[in-house]
Amino acid sequence: MAKGINQRCKLLYLASLLSSRTDEEHGLTMAEIIESLAADGV
Repeated sequence: MAKGINQRCKLLYLASLLSSRTDEEHGLTMAEIIESLAADGV
């Protein structure tokens, strides 16, 4: 069971993050992904 409402939406946050901040030439490191999700409370 998910711990909170933001945990349930983790995949949606991740999809939004990747769609808005990456492209074929610019990626994100795992540390950047974790930091961005943490900033959103996930």
